[in-house]
Amino acid sequence: MPEFLRRYPQVDVHLRLEDRYMDLIDDRVDLALRITDRPSPGLIGRR
Repeated sequence: MPEFLRRYPQVDVHLRLEDRYMDLIDDRVDLALRITDRPSPGLIGRR
């Protein structure tokens, strides 16, 4: 991350660790990663 920020100083990075579902618009978040043992009900997968 330090190298990325040196290379792109105009990018502002904030790390938030939350244990709740985030609404990307209401929480003003551009990217969210969700780690869970339960897949999303709308997820479609293949093997």
